[in-house]
Amino acid sequence: MSKDRPKLLFQARTRRRPYIRRFMWMLLGFVAAFAGYIALEEARARGESVPELLQIGSGLTLVVAGLLFIRMVVNLYRALTTPTETVRVFPQGFTWERGDDKHKYSWMQVRAFREGARPLKVFGVRLATVGAHELTIRDGRMFKFSARNGDTDRFAKSVRKPIAEITGTAMSRALRNDKSIQIHPKLVVAKGGLVAAGDKIPWSRVDIKKQGNKLEILKLQKNGEFKRVRKYPVHQLENLPGFLDLADSLVRNHQPQRFNIRVKGG
Repeated sequence: MSKDRPKLLFQARTRRRPYIRRFMWMLLGFVAAFAGYIALEEARARGESVPELLQIGSGLTLVVAGLLFIRMVVNLYRALTTPTETVRVFPQGFTWERGDDKHKYSWMQVRAFREGARPLKVFGVRLATVGAHELTIRDGRMFKFSARNGDTDRFAKSVRKPIAEITGTAMSRALRNDKSIQIHPKLVVAKGGLVAAGDKIPWSRVDIKKQGNKLEILKLQKNGEFKRVRKYPVHQLENLPGFLDLADSLVRNHQPQRFNIRVKGG
């Protein structure tokens, strides 16, 4: 039985209960802090000893009460809006459970993948994750995996390889049939090369680099150096893993001298 069980690559679960529990604790803390503030203000109004310390104490308890109130509202919002979900990723496909609804798809049924989740950083420090990864199925249904669901980096890593194989093959088939593929409003993949913001670049003069959350398109100049002509945010690109696989193959085929590839008659 265990030999037939599919290998689990990634799993994430979200539940409302933890947010409800945190809301209750925040509520208790807020009530206690606010009660402390009222008690200190009452003592200060009666003119009890050390009024300066009482004033400082009441100010601190008011700040704590305010912070607890904000956290209480955040957890209440999440408790009301977070559905109970379980996401599992396998080499053959994925399952997505939302309450009583259970969805199961193979990677062949995925039409598009967009890596929309990205880190929010200040001075290089990651504070939060914004956006969501999007899986669009051929039947029109869409699944979004955000930080609310779990680790967005691990999720993306688990699905990139199988999606790259499926979408890359589909793109290659489309190019063989003389069809172009638009992966961004200003980036089109064609049989002869790329069209980046209106600039047609043949595969023999293209270079592609992924730098963090940006995709750079470079063009070979007359001096033999590559110059960047366009930069695209990764979260705006559709089927990036498949495109990178396909582009790597096409660039190598059209620029064998760059990669020390021996060609017939060369």
